[in-house]
Amino acid sequence: MSVKQIKLSDHSVRCDFCDRSLLRGEIAEPLFNAGEERLACELCRMRALRGGWHRESVPAVRPVRPVSGERGRFLDRLRGRQEAITARSETPSAPPRVRAEPRGSVGREKAAIEHFNASAQRQTIASVSHSLGVPTVTVSDAGDEGIVIVAAWDICWYRWRVDMAQGGVNVTESGRGAELTELSPQELAGGVMVASDGLLTRL
Repeated sequence: MSVKQIKLSDHSVRCDFCDRSLLRGEIAEPLFNAGEERLACELCRMRALRGGWHRESVPAVRPVRPVSGERGRFLDRLRGRQEAITARSETPSAPPRVRAEPRGSVGREKAAIEHFNASAQRQTIASVSHSLGVPTVTVSDAGDEGIVIVAAWDICWYRWRVDMAQGGVNVTESGRGAELTELSPQELAGGVMVASDGLLTRL
């Protein structure tokens, strides 16, 4: 098996499976899909192999893509192209574990976490956590605006809204940024445990 170790330089490598730019020190493995060489990060390698990608004994050398080292553009490199994740998450979902209409803030927040765990948006937390560590996650009931879920790392944050209208559920990204000062103290309160695969559990 051949892997590529990213050296301390002004260049980075992008995972072709989740389209995330890897941080220096992460390892990417060359895999092949439809006869073309692709790179898969450690987080995506097994899912890529299950999806039909495969290893070859002598993979070709893939050039790295130059990216800016400026901190102001780090968030853009980190999130990469997540249009596919967003598109999948906009489809109403109804996880089988949620069998009754939730009542009260506690019940609504618990149901929102279950819907979030069943959505494609969970992969964002898993991917970023793989590079930046475990985030502070806060879940709060915003009334008519739905349940708000915020995941915050030291240098970036994401916000999602879980809309549990009658007849379906929408989990959509409603904001992101690079400065924690953009968030309110309530959004940084925490209280949610995060697993390595991005699954959320209320403490």
